[in-house]
Amino acid sequence: MRIAVIGAGLAGLTAARDLHDHGHAVVIWEKARGAGGRTSTRRGPGGLRFDHGAPYLHDGLLALEDVEGLAAHRLTLPGGAARVEIVGAPSASTPAKGLAHGLDLRTQTRVDTLLRTGDGWHLAAEDGGALGRFDAVVVTAPAPQTAQLLADAAPGLATRAAGVAFAPCWSVMAAWDEPLGLGFTAAEDIPGIARAVADDAKPGREPGERWVLQTDEDVSTAYLEAEPDDVIALVLDRWAQRIGRTDPAPVHVAAHRWRYAQPRTPLPETFLRADTLLVAGDWCGGATAGAAIRSGAAAAAALGAA
Repeated sequence: MRIAVIGAGLAGLTAARDLHDHGHAVVIWEKARGAGGRTSTRRGPGGLRFDHGAPYLHDGLLALEDVEGLAAHRLTLPGGAARVEIVGAPSASTPAKGLAHGLDLRTQTRVDTLLRTGDGWHLAAEDGGALGRFDAVVVTAPAPQTAQLLADAAPGLATRAAGVAFAPCWSVMAAWDEPLGLGFTAAEDIPGIARAVADDAKPGREPGERWVLQTDEDVSTAYLEAEPDDVIALVLDRWAQRIGRTDPAPVHVAAHRWRYAQPRTPLPETFLRADTLLVAGDWCGGATAGAAIRSGAAAAAALGAA
């Protein structure tokens, strides 16, 4: 079959990889500049890299042993407590890049229309340009975007997707040209900041003091439509209060808004289906990286990749 996969996060890439490896002709459509979704890596000046999305790849059911590009990371919390998390290595996007290798990935293209005809599905971009005909489609965008895309093509699936709420998040990426000497590599006790993670402490990362500071749900919601500079000012002020100083100032700082950061109310089903149109994602059957992988694999199996 000729199959379109919409979205190049872990769910879409898993589905596409399984379908491709079972002989199907797969094209992945991704609106961003590269693969990875919320596990993507943001680049800054001078080769700086930040895991500005999911800081860890949680699961809950699987240990993700079959996913390449993962490593155990022992992080140290304030006061000396420690725990181990799973991270992409040498970057958060490494697992996604491994899944995408050799696949037909079309980036910076937003699929705007799905039209069902007698000979399959016809896709069109935002500008109305035709993207081709496909025998089946797997949609792996966040639920609110999926609901919008499927409103006309599959109202029943759109209604299910519309019932899934997502929490937003702002990620502030900051780098310093000298060590801060904090004695911890992650913190979760900062008012308004859900987590602060030292990127350079993760396995395989370049040296250099780099932190990703992610706002909690209250701040993220209140500042959802704020200017990035206002979010940066708030977050750096909270950070300065936590570490007890404002010097040295960061040499680079940027902010990224994740409007659909974390599913609040995931569906119990691993995937949804209406004939040759399937829906998958980390909001189907869970709310973690493992859920995304399982969902993509289940959708692919239903289309003939078992």
